Amino acid sequence: MPVQLAWVTANFEQHEVSKAPLVLSDFWPHGEVSRSYGVFNEERGMSVRSLFVIDTDGIIIHSEESTQRGVLPDIEGAVDMIARLG
Repeated sequence: MPVQLAWVTANFEQHEVSKAPLVLSDFWPHGEVSRSYGVFNEERGMSVRSLFVIDTDGIIIHSEESTQRGVLPDIEGAVDMIARLG
């Protein structure tokens, strides 16, 4: 399952996260956002599957990459972390 679909369909009510999550796609310009976060694989021409939690000040407070095919970053762990911050 694509990570974006997993993220937006996560059970946020269970974690008392009230807002819908922001899910960012890096379609055009191709790779611009992932390059700025250092997760673009130039050799393959695609982003490394990544998850970032960014606070309201724009600071990355958590990041995780999954370089193993078919393995997603720990979405539920990130949701739990966000719930603890609230």
